[in-house]
Formats: sequence, C-alpha cells, structure tokens
Amino acid sequence: MASTAEDKATQKRELIEAVRASAKRNGKVPGVARFAREVGVGPHVFQGILWPSWAAFLAAADLRGGVMAQAVSDTDLLRHLAVLTRQYGQFPTAAQLKFAHTTSPEVPHIRTFRRHFPGMPEMLTALKQWTAALLEYRDVAALLVDAPRPGTGRRPRSRPINNVEAGFSPVLLSDCFVPPVIDCLPALASGDPEIERCGREVGVELSVELEKRTAIALRMLGLDVEILGQGAGRVADGIARCWSGRWAVVFDTKVRRDGFVMGTEDRKFRDYLERHGNDLEREGFRSIYFAVISSSFEEADVAKAREVVRLTKAKAFVLVEAVALRALVELRLRAPSFDMTTLERLFAASAVITMSDIKHLGG
Repeated sequence: MASTAEDKATQKRELIEAVRASAKRNGKVPGVARFAREVGVGPHVFQGILWPSWAAFLAAADLRGGVMAQAVSDTDLLRHLAVLTRQYGQFPTAAQLKFAHTTSPEVPHIRTFRRHFPGMPEMLTALKQWTAALLEYRDVAALLVDAPRPGTGRRPRSRPINNVEAGFSPVLLSDCFVPPVIDCLPALASGDPEIERCGREVGVELSVELEKRTAIALRMLGLDVEILGQGAGRVADGIARCWSGRWAVVFDTKVRRDGFVMGTEDRKFRDYLERHGNDLEREGFRSIYFAVISSSFEEADVAKAREVVRLTKAKAFVLVEAVALRALVELRLRAPSFDMTTLERLFAASAVITMSDIKHLGG
C-alpha cells in the first residue's frame, strides 16, 4: 500500500488510468471486484482507503453510466454558462446548474464545471472575460456587468425562504402549478449557498426546512404524513400513509451539495424500517416502502438499497431526486385523475427516481 501522500497520488493516478483503459477495452465499466482482481489490489482500496466509495472512484475517472465521459473544454463549459445566463436572466446558481443538467443531459454535471474552475466566482470571472469579446453574447455580457460575486451577493432581508429561486427563472405569465412552499425543494436539497444564507437570516436550518417541505409535498400527493425526525432519536424523518390502499412510505431527507452517497447509512435505514415497520404492520398496512429524498444519487447505491429491502420489511427502497418530487406534485396538480395506484407504482420498485421518470408518468 502507498505510504506517503506522493505515493498515494501516484497510485490513484495509475488506478484511474487503468479503469479508463479497462472501460475503453471492454466497452463498459468493470465492477469493483473484477477491477480489483485485474489490478491486483483489494476492493477496500476503492471503498475507504484511497476513495470513500466505488462510485467516488468512478466519478474521479470521469466514468458515468457505464461509459467514459467525453472530454469537455473550458470553451464548451463557458458556452453552456452563457446560454444558461441568457435563459435565467442572471449568472446561474449551483442549484440552477444542477437542474439544467437534470432536465437537459447535454449540459455537463456541476462536478465537471468544478473540475475546470476552482469555484463559482472564478466561473463568473471567466464568463465575463469570454463574453466580452464575442458579439453574439453581448446580451449575456450586459447581464454580467453588475452580477454579484457568487457567495458575496445578498438578497433583500425581507425576501422569504420559499421565494428563493430553486433553479427556475421567474416568468411573468408562468403556467407553473407548483406553489412557492415547495418550489424551493431542489435548492434546499442541494444546500444552495444563496438559500442557506437566506435561511440563516430568518433563523431556520436547511435540513429542517427540507424535511418540513418534503412532508408538505407528500401531503399534496394525497398522503397522510406524520413528521418524526429532528431531535426525536433514532427514527426516520417521517411516515407517509395511504390509508385507502393500506401502504406507507417511511422517508428520510438529506441535504447534499454534491449528491447523496449511501456509505454506511444503510445500517441506519435498516434500523428505521425495523422500528417503524413493526408499528405499520400492527396498523394493518400491507406494503411498506422506504424513500430517501435528496439532490441527486449514484446509481451504484441502488444495489445497497435492494440489500436493505432484502433484510427488512420494506418491499422497495427508492432514491428520490428533489427536483423529481417537485415535478411529481406538479403532475398531480395538473392531472387530478392521477390516482394513488399510479403513485404507489412509483414507490414499488427500488431505483433512483428522476425527472425522466415523472415525465414518463405524465405521458
């Protein structure tokens, strides 16, 4: 094993090069056990020694969804930033970048931007310089002239937390059905610095707000929600019950700027299901599901979710992106015929629930 910082850096670089070569050679990303055998190291190297998880290792190697990510230049990223600035009427926030990637996969993930630029302020500076020299982006350059440096600009103190933009630009004649109280779910889940700053001003914690507003969203979907968390001991954040169908969802919310990674939290989730599952069975619920709501997830964690199902009373464990939960509420409000059977089907298969899943439900 590597013994010094320099040795570890060299080993990490060599392993990244090796997994890229393996993916290119085989046309797919190898599993952790297979790759560990290929390079002659133990799987633990990728699960706590050099990287916190296999997913983190693949992310470091720019491997996504079984294929190697295409190289992206600074110019490509600046072009995306310019288009988003024009779209939102302002330099995009971190939450808006994440939302843009979710709804338009051609927009690189925010992690790609962060690998090219030290931070959001540096992105803004680079975009100002780049657009200033291009006639086709004169309108964007004008928008950036007085743009506050990210992390330093302040919103008016009177602006309430539920009006902070969560990746959506204000439109005069908006046809959005989502009420402000949950419109901010994606920004809350991602721990957006602007909404965090606004929360401090009004004396609330993002984790508490995400829990409360997730509960409101679930109620708007027609479920009877009981909030349990925040200081109540080793319990989940809440339980959402469908009395007519005799099914329930035990849920937990996580504020994560770079997405939720399961790590060892599956043990805690098993405890939640053991505790709440027994109570729900006594209440006569035939099906119990578990859900985590956060900004984004790694597909690799679905395997851990299925293992939690195997060891507990849960029939499925879903990882729900906050932006998808918001879209689900809008679908429910737009289509009153959207029934509880359709909603249960969404919770009944262990998977990551994304915007595309909600769009599919809506036809």
